Amino acid sequence: MGLKVIAEGVENDEQYQDLFKTNCDMIQGYYLGSPIPEEDAVKLAVQHFEKKLMQWRLEYILKTYEVGIKSW
Repeated sequence: MGLKVIAEGVENDEQYQDLFKTNCDMIQGYYLGSPIPEEDAVKLAVQHFEKKLMQWRLEYILKTYEVGIKSW
C-alpha cells in the first residue's frame, strides 16, 4: 500500500525503542522536543538550510579543485 506510519505522543526512550523495533517510519512528541512557535520553527529551518547550502558549496569547490589538480 505504500503507507507511512507516524507515531504521535512519544514521550520517552522506551516508547521510541519499541517503535524503532517495529519499523515505525516517523515519530513526534516531547521525546524529540517541546512545541515551539511557528516563527522559531521557520528560523530553525532557515538556519539548517543555510548550513546545508554552505556545505554543498564547499563540497562543490573541493570537487572542482580536485578535478583541476588531477587534470594537470
